[in-house]
Amino acid sequence: MYLKAAQSDPFSVSVWVGLSDLFHEKGNIDDAIETLKKGLRYQPSDISLLQCIRELYKINKNYWNYFKSSIFYHMFKNRNRKRNRIYKILEEMK
Repeated sequence: MYLKAAQSDPFSVSVWVGLSDLFHEKGNIDDAIETLKKGLRYQPSDISLLQCIRELYKINKNYWNYFKSSIFYHMFKNRNRKRNRIYKILEEMK
């Protein structure tokens, strides 16, 4: 089901996270990570994908990639927070 959804809508974050969760539940962390990497090709700044992949790197004891993905996670998280603040200010000015 998730594979068909990923082919029909590769920009859907929930599809990539769901497929990754299935691999993770089966104990196949490497495939779960690869699935999230594919999702990040379509949505490179998505917080959910970055959060999931960094958790899997930590479980897999791949601390270097955990560190790198954490940098991107916090960078995009802060960027989104600032953007939302700007949108709120603009809305209040109307």
